[in-house]
Amino acid sequence: PLPSVGLSAPLVSHGSRAHPVIAINIDDGFSTSAVLADLAILEREHVNATWFPIGHVVASAPHTWRTVAAAGFPIANHTYDHAILTKYTYAQVLADIEKDNAVVSKVIGEALVPFVRPNGGSWNGTILAAAAAAGERAVVLWDATTADTAPLPGRTNVDLLVRNATKGTDGSIILMHANLPYTQQALPTIIAYYRERGFTFVTLGQMFGVPGPVPFPPGVATLSPASSPTPPPALAPTPSPGIG
Repeated sequence: PLPSVGLSAPLVSHGSRAHPVIAINIDDGFSTSAVLADLAILEREHVNATWFPIGHVVASAPHTWRTVAAAGFPIANHTYDHAILTKYTYAQVLADIEKDNAVVSKVIGEALVPFVRPNGGSWNGTILAAAAAAGERAVVLWDATTADTAPLPGRTNVDLLVRNATKGTDGSIILMHANLPYTQQALPTIIAYYRERGFTFVTLGQMFGVPGPVPFPPGVATLSPASSPTPPPALAPTPSPGIG
């Protein structure tokens, strides 16, 4: 499980390496058609995943996000304004995280799961402190990604998206985005790759022992109590094609 939150929220980029589990994270949601297409694939394949939509995007498409929540998927905090939080003061970071929690929870009719992902994976001590003050259990990065926000033509190359996303291992968090149609074209192959190798798809709550919605609960039976995740180096990650 996650360590207790003190003055700073823990920073995680993967779960325990002791179990063959994968946590798919889907960010942003700029395209409602992409959101619904990804959702349909996850439901058809019975795959657990965690969504990190941008707050103002949820506010502009409430029916779409009520559909995601009604399907039983956990929704987490990707900030309201999608700004680079390392440029913000503590008060601004806290206000943005809290606004996202308030607006999105009102739209979907339930509380968000207590995880936050800063835009671009950029973080510092101020963000970790504000996340803790906002009640977040962890600031979540990733250790594998489709790189579906890379410059053209990379983000439109479905085979490349699959190759990128299938570099995960036990406990990996895989980042992808619901912005363009190419990710949804890659998703079934990504799912098949991990499933054929014996991986179970889990929510972040399952991975880190935090209560929350689980659309396909039988997956819980495959998990053993996880050890505390190994934190990444205490350095802000260099912006990468897998921008969160």
